[in-house]
Amino acid sequence: MQEVRRRRAFGIGLRARLPVVARYLALIALALGIIFVTLSYYRLRNNRPFRLRASNPELSQQIERVVEGYEHKVSEAGRLRLLLRAGREITYTDGRHELEEVHLEVYPETGEGRDQITSRRAAYDQETQQVAFAGSVEIETRDRLKAKTEEITYNQRTETAESIVPVQFERDNVHGRADAATVESKNKRLNLRGGVEITVEPDVNNEAAMKNPHRSRPVTVRAPRADFDQTKLYLIFTGGASAEQERDVMSGDTLAAQLGEQKRVRHIEARGNSYLRTMEEGRAAEIHSADMDFIFNTEQRLERAEAHRDVRARSLDADSEMNLTTPANLIADFNAQNEKSLLREMRADGRPVVTLGAPRSQGSNPRAASKRLTADNTKLVWRASGRDIEHIEAVGNAELVVEPVQSTPIADRKTLQAPRFDCDFYETGNLARTFLATGGARAVFEPLQPSEQRSTRTITSQNMSANFARETQDVERIVAEQD
Repeated sequence: MQEVRRRRAFGIGLRARLPVVARYLALIALALGIIFVTLSYYRLRNNRPFRLRASNPELSQQIERVVEGYEHKVSEAGRLRLLLRAGREITYTDGRHELEEVHLEVYPETGEGRDQITSRRAAYDQETQQVAFAGSVEIETRDRLKAKTEEITYNQRTETAESIVPVQFERDNVHGRADAATVESKNKRLNLRGGVEITVEPDVNNEAAMKNPHRSRPVTVRAPRADFDQTKLYLIFTGGASAEQERDVMSGDTLAAQLGEQKRVRHIEARGNSYLRTMEEGRAAEIHSADMDFIFNTEQRLERAEAHRDVRARSLDADSEMNLTTPANLIADFNAQNEKSLLREMRADGRPVVTLGAPRSQGSNPRAASKRLTADNTKLVWRASGRDIEHIEAVGNAELVVEPVQSTPIADRKTLQAPRFDCDFYETGNLARTFLATGGARAVFEPLQPSEQRSTRTITSQNMSANFARETQDVERIVAEQD
């Protein structure tokens, strides 16, 4: 199998994971919004404002006081809403305040649980209205989201939180990281930058999922950048995005998904250098194209892949390798079977060319032959049960060329032409059994080494069938039939 070298590559298993990723990114935005709540309480309760700086404090003789074991509480209607503790609070004569060993808890108006932030230092600059947490910053929300970073700053004017250093996060069976992150609280937008990686592990709390071998595999999404618009429920990975589930891959320069009200994905757009690889045994294949659209059913299994412009497709594990090229479009349909999405059919237009290589098992056989099939429209059908291609339909100015891999004195190139071909295959290996040409057929036999005894021969008839030897895949017999 040809090694797949991908700078950009979305995994088949991601079809069931994207909603989890989307909800997860929304929670990150919520967690960073805790900082905004903190500042709001200080302003609403008319507390003395902190004039703090994010950098390490420059201690001087201007210290007014130092309070060890600092604690501050805010309550509403007898309910605790905010608790702030610090190992030390330093007040300077110029009005600056700085906190060390910070522990902040924010409680909801109703319900249980709390959101909390801890850090070594915290600082608030009243002029710029920025609050900064620095040093082993840890965020934990009541929704079980945990995030770690070394520095995060919140701008109260723009309602934007930003970390320019690596961020790690996890929630239940999802974990990930990024080199930097920005959250726009007002617009409900999240941006992750640099080495974005999100992994969805098997759902350990879902017994049915654990019993399903296809879904009990982690899915990892990687991209240089990810953006999530919570208002529009729009998720996009850019800069060359990949999602992998073991050997299954979906990819593109950009991958975008529009989520429904139930946070379910029905449509993913891959734009630029789009790619799909499915590795289910007996129907392993890959598709390259300029753009690709992935359609999912209500259970979020891959139902259809639509490839557009400069399409290349090939099989990966058959004795006779299938290659398909078209400048136009290809649609690949998948069937749900035993909780898997199995490749069932490919339909191509724009006068596609399908080649079936000589059997790998017959590489040294001088009679082994390859085939090239060209038509206005072509359909390839995989077996519903079993493996490999079962049937091919080629419609519109169809032409089949059978070419021996070795040029010998007795070898012929066979060219069959007809308005339509129907091709049936042996049980495995993408090995052709019969090509039936209908609607006015023509066969031309051209010697690869012409001589006085061997010249070009032509046969015409209304219908014509070509039978192929299973081992060599060369034409074994041609039967011409008139009306």
